[in-house]
Amino acid sequence: MPTVDGNTHFYGFECVNLGNGTDPWPAAQLMAIERVGTAICRTHKWGAQSVIGHLEWSNDKIDPKGFTMPGMRDRITRRLTTPLPRK
Repeated sequence: MPTVDGNTHFYGFECVNLGNGTDPWPAAQLMAIERVGTAICRTHKWGAQSVIGHLEWSNDKIDPKGFTMPGMRDRITRRLTTPLPRK
């Protein structure tokens, strides 16, 4: 199956990691992914299912490795269902 370029359809972020499944993801970096994913979902009124990784879209991409997208979507879902603090 040929790869379809998703760049015109998705927001994308480059995250620094060796991508080998053993290079650890710092907690701060995972939190940043969670927070920006949540912010985009809130802005567009999307659910966490709208957050995908390269490996879920493209045949020639292998990332992310070292954390799962279902796990990240769970984190984003929890954040989306937590009311924002009032100012």
